[in-house]
Amino acid sequence: MISNISSGIVGILLRNKIIDTSEKAVYQYGFEILISSLITCIIAIAEGLAFKCLAASVIYFLIFAVLRTMCGGYHCQTYFRCNLVFSAVSAVVLSFYKFIPVESFSKMHYTSILLSLLITYFYSPIENKNKPLSEKQKKLSRIFGTLAVMALSALACVLKIYYRSGYSTLIDTTLLTVAIQHLVHQIMQLQVFIVHHLMFIWLHQIRMVQVLL
Repeated sequence: MISNISSGIVGILLRNKIIDTSEKAVYQYGFEILISSLITCIIAIAEGLAFKCLAASVIYFLIFAVLRTMCGGYHCQTYFRCNLVFSAVSAVVLSFYKFIPVESFSKMHYTSILLSLLITYFYSPIENKNKPLSEKQKKLSRIFGTLAVMALSALACVLKIYYRSGYSTLIDTTLLTVAIQHLVHQIMQLQVFIVHHLMFIWLHQIRMVQVLL
C-alpha cells in the first residue's frame, strides 16, 4: 500500500514535470520512508491514548526514532510487517512503563543498560540496503549511537535513583528493544551465511559426483 501511494505521488510529480525521470527512484524511496514514518508516529500516539500515557508514548517514539536514525535497526521485508512489529514492540514497552512498578524493575534496570551498551557498540550500525554507508560513516554512527545510549542510560539512572520515575523503565525498555533488533539482524545474517555455505558445499559435492561418474 505504501509503495502504491508513493508511486502515485511520484507519478503526479513526473506528469507535472516537477521532477525528472532520473530522480524517480530517489523520490519513490523518500516518500515511502516519509509515509512509513508517519504511520509509525500515528501508531505510537494511538497506543499512547489506548494505554492512557500519551506523553510516555511520544517520548518513547522520539527515543526510538533517534536511535534508529543513528544506529539503524532490523528491517522487515515489507512495510506492513515493519509496522506490525513496531506496534507489538510499542505495546510491550508501554506495558512495562504502565504496569511494572519502578522498584520491581530494579534488577533489570542495570542489566538492560549493560546489554544495550554492549550490543550497540559491537553491532551497530545496521545498514539499509537502499542507503549504504562508508567505513567512516559506520564508525561515526557507532560512536554517536553508543554515546546516545550512554547519555540516555545516565538519564534513566538519575530518574530511577533520585525521582523513582517510571520514565526510567520507559528509557530502559526502549534502549533494550532497539538493541534486540541489532541482535535479530545479526542472527538473520548468520542464518543467511550458513545457508549459502551449505548450498556451496552441496553444489561442490554434486560436481564431484558428476566428475567421478
